Amino acid sequence: MNRITAASLLAAYIATIPAANWLVDHYGAVPVGPGLLAPAGVYAVGVALVLRDLAREAAGRAA
Repeated sequence: MNRITAASLLAAYIATIPAANWLVDHYGAVPVGPGLLAPAGVYAVGVALVLRDLAREAAGRAA
């Protein structure tokens, strides 16, 4: 992968932090299972973990 792809993935990863905060502010706790609640930001955390892995893969040995 090239540098632009790596930089784009890194920017998307960083954007998940304010996105998680926004989700918690606007939606609070959401149901995630029978009788279970979690902060809405946990959905953004799942995306963040995938983006982190992709960004590290794209950066290669430079990371």
